Amino acid sequence: AMGGVFPLLCAEGVRDADASGHGVSRVILANVLGATAGPLLTGFVLLEVETLQHNILLLSVACLVIAQVLWWFAPETSRRQAGAAVAAVVALVMLGIQTPLYTLFLERLHFGTDGYTPGYDYIVQGRDAIVGVWPSRFEYGDGLYDGGFFTNPVTNENMISRAYFVTALHPKPRRVLEIGVGTGSWARVLADNPATDSLTIVELNPEYVRMMFHFPTEASVLDDPKVDLHFDDGRRWLARNPARRFDAIVINGTWHWRSGATHILSAEFLQEAKQHLTPGGVLYWNTTGSLDVIYTAAGVFKHVTRYLNFVAGSDAPFAVDSATRRAAIDAYRGPNGSLPFAPGGAYVDARQELIDTPTEDVAPDFRRANDLWYVTDDNMATEFKTNGAGKWWRDLPARVFRPERAWTSVLF
Repeated sequence: AMGGVFPLLCAEGVRDADASGHGVSRVILANVLGATAGPLLTGFVLLEVETLQHNILLLSVACLVIAQVLWWFAPETSRRQAGAAVAAVVALVMLGIQTPLYTLFLERLHFGTDGYTPGYDYIVQGRDAIVGVWPSRFEYGDGLYDGGFFTNPVTNENMISRAYFVTALHPKPRRVLEIGVGTGSWARVLADNPATDSLTIVELNPEYVRMMFHFPTEASVLDDPKVDLHFDDGRRWLARNPARRFDAIVINGTWHWRSGATHILSAEFLQEAKQHLTPGGVLYWNTTGSLDVIYTAAGVFKHVTRYLNFVAGSDAPFAVDSATRRAAIDAYRGPNGSLPFAPGGAYVDARQELIDTPTEDVAPDFRRANDLWYVTDDNMATEFKTNGAGKWWRDLPARVFRPERAWTSVLF
């Protein structure tokens, strides 16, 4: 039915056969203007002020009203009053079924027909993202897991111990940059580090910050005097602030295969971030299990180490001794002076694990690998690489520009 609108408009709007080309072009122009204005209005305005469900209702009613206006002014139309009554009834039906029709709508999109009850505890919608939190306090952005609202290193539901592990990578990270605030749990832990004087956070989507206000512990970091929050793309912010330097840059990024992940995983981005590190500074980011990400890190940094699914890169060796780690961990104070590593019980094991975990340099081993991809902005390997596709001729352009790689590794 929608496909039939355009030829009907042409047939109705072009009466002069001699000027058919001019008439059709005007119809096409109107179509292009509408097709452009529609997504702009919906994507940049309506989705920012209303939810997806309410926008569906709003646009449905708007289409109904426009259809009724056209019906009313049509020259050969009879029974205009009856048409208006039908349109009013349909609009009332739309309003009546809106709530039951769209209950758990986003949950069904996310989880399918099974497993979507009891639904999200909280939902924040905007033009940048739809963020939902399950009753288990785990957060999903646009249907993918983004983290949990936990800062306890013992229960460690969201592997928050990775945030505390910064104490094992740099002895005194006074100036820290976090790209992507997520749930805010990482920001809370990074700000609580006694060695940190300032924490700069760059977040692209305001919806994540709005969600934090449902969780007082994480939201408290927004009022911390050492925290400076910017709404921007992390890579763009770095390019716009070439003079800023940090002792540690932390990125708890999304899945490596997700659309756009190359933006913060490519060698070009790592080189950009590296320029913003102080001497001995550390870049610490999430691989989400991708060995290609670690391989790329080994091509950019002299020294690389791993902790769980995170990788750290630096041009200085990782040499924070156990005594320094212990002192930093014991000095931690959470909000209201709470102790994240209280004496006794399981806290002892969690504390000792952070103190004793080695920071072995894995860069030499990964540089010798010949079955991994060097991630670049051009090949977008983490997003498009498939199993068995890592042939030497596909990876040749990246390897040619890797002077530290021997030519024999290209062929074998």
